[in-house]
Amino acid sequence: MEHQPLVSVIIPTHNAASTLRNALESVVNQTYPQVEIIVVDYQSTDATKEIVTFYPSVLFVSENEKGIYQAMNNGIAQANGEWIYFLGSDDFLYNEMVFKELFEQKIPENTDLILGKVENVGAQHSLVPTIYQNTFSSGLYWKNTLHHQGILYHKRIFDTYTFNTKYKILADYELNLRLFLTNTKVYHCQLFIAKSFAGGISKQFTHALYDEELAFKNELLPIIPKVLNWLVIKGKRWMKVK
Repeated sequence: MEHQPLVSVIIPTHNAASTLRNALESVVNQTYPQVEIIVVDYQSTDATKEIVTFYPSVLFVSENEKGIYQAMNNGIAQANGEWIYFLGSDDFLYNEMVFKELFEQKIPENTDLILGKVENVGAQHSLVPTIYQNTFSSGLYWKNTLHHQGILYHKRIFDTYTFNTKYKILADYELNLRLFLTNTKVYHCQLFIAKSFAGGISKQFTHALYDEELAFKNELLPIIPKVLNWLVIKGKRWMKVK
C-alpha cells in the first residue's frame, strides 16, 4: 500500500449508550493504521460520555447545540483526515478490513467521493432495500440514491460546503444533490462499508421528510425536474406512504 491517507471517522451521538460501544469497536478494531475517531455529542443525558472514556484515542466533543447535522459540521471542524467518514452511533463498519481493503485499491488522485455498499439491518419499510449500492447520477433528482454510511468524503469538499442545518432529516441528501450538480469526482467500489440500522427517521417517510425534500429540490433543481418533483412529492405527502 503506497499511500495510507488518514481517515477521520465522525460519530454524532445523542443518548447513544445502548449502541455506541459496537460502533466504536468496529472502528477501533480496523486493521488499517491511519484512523482517527471523533465523537461529537449533543446534549446526551445517558452514559455516552462514560463509554467513550474507555477508548483513550477517541476525541470526545461535547456540544450544547442540538442536531445531528450541526454535530457533523462540528466534527468536520475537528477532523485532521484527508478522508472523512460519518458513522451512525447505531451503525458499525462491515468488518475489520474495510479501510485496509478500500485503500489498497487504485483510487484516482482527484477523487472527491468514494462510494461503497451498505447492508441495511432491521428495515421496517418495503421501500428500504436490504443491500444498498450507492449510485451518483441524475437519479438523485428523484430519490436519494446515496446511503450516508457508504460514503467517504474528501476533506476538500468541506472547504466549500457544509451540511445545511435548517434541514433536520435530509441535510445529507441535500448536500449530495448539490455535489452532483457541481464537478464532483466519484470513485465507485464494490466493497461493503457498513451495516446500518434501517429504522432511523430518514427512512420513516413522514410529512416532515417530504416537506424538506420538496424545499431543497425547489431550490436546487432545473425547472422541469423541479415541477415533476413538486407533483410527485406532493402526491406522496398527501398519501403519506406507509
